[in-house]
Amino acid sequence: MTREAEVRAEVEVPVPPEAAFRAFLELGRWWPPAYTFAGEAGFADGRIEPHAGGEWFELDRTGQRLPWGPVRVAEPGRRLVLGWGVALDRTPEIPERMSEVDIAFTPLASGTRIELHHRQMNRHGEGWASFHEAMEGPQGWPLILAAFAASL
Repeated sequence: MTREAEVRAEVEVPVPPEAAFRAFLELGRWWPPAYTFAGEAGFADGRIEPHAGGEWFELDRTGQRLPWGPVRVAEPGRRLVLGWGVALDRTPEIPERMSEVDIAFTPLASGTRIELHHRQMNRHGEGWASFHEAMEGPQGWPLILAAFAASL
């Protein structure tokens, strides 16, 4: 894996790691609806199941569950590792081509530092470099983490 196939982003929030972790699981409260399968008009809710073998997913307004990928590691208050199951064309990705999002929750005197590491982006195949550029840019992970921080 090349360094170019990774994106790192971080944000600090004024709550303890356990509270930040719990809030992060509630995607429907903070995830930008434009960044979902259903889009702004169709997005109803989103969740992360906090156990290995679970899923992170959205629910559309019809109640359909649309998985984003598997939960690979869940250590409450400390760490989440999620399979990124969204293909470059915003359709479900096959498991062999999923990238991985590793999120660490580190205690600070003033709250929590959330460090996100999206790796193995090249697994998505041809076109992954433009995906990397988008997720690294201001409308990618920095925007998503800022939306989370603003929700607290």
